[in-house]
Amino acid sequence: MANDPSLEQLATPLYQLEQHLSYHELDNGLKFYLLPLPNKQSVAISSQFAIGSRNEAEGESGYAHLFEHMLFKGSENAPGDSYSQTMGAYSGRFNASTFFDATNYYVNLPSQALKLALWLESDRFIRPKLSEETVRNQQQTVLEEMATTIDNQPYIRPAMEFLLHQIKDSPYGHAVIGSPEDVSAATPASLSRFHHDFYRPDSMQIAI
Repeated sequence: MANDPSLEQLATPLYQLEQHLSYHELDNGLKFYLLPLPNKQSVAISSQFAIGSRNEAEGESGYAHLFEHMLFKGSENAPGDSYSQTMGAYSGRFNASTFFDATNYYVNLPSQALKLALWLESDRFIRPKLSEETVRNQQQTVLEEMATTIDNQPYIRPAMEFLLHQIKDSPYGHAVIGSPEDVSAATPASLSRFHHDFYRPDSMQIAI
């Protein structure tokens, strides 16, 4: 249509916004992006770790995704469901996702709670609590997710396995969600090793 805006016009607000984006790298290797939006009453925090299913050793498929679940189930200073309860008290929204190459964590909440949110994020990333009970509960959650999204859907499992077979000799040759056997065999000790090996500051970038 003649009156439709051009791509350049549509992109202009994004280009203007980008001019206010600043980048910093801390001494420990953590990468930090800041985009101030003075007229907003909420703040968004996006934390990404360069850790995905490609990092998983043989017999540990699904660990990146399972560990993502564990980070919502208690840390040293915010045990149990404290994280979810605190975010709920501030009407915060939060979620996470795991892929082949990265794991992402998202938080959106009122700007006055920024300091508290950063404290909660750092505590769960650095000091997660991995008890036998929570590991067992989240294993069941992941297995149910696997059944719902893959095994109870027509053709999904065969199609997924066919595609992954094409790259079977690469780090990308297994499903992000892992196998039922590997997920079921995970222990607090094995997940703690995964955390120690991969959840490092130099593997992380955070945007606020």
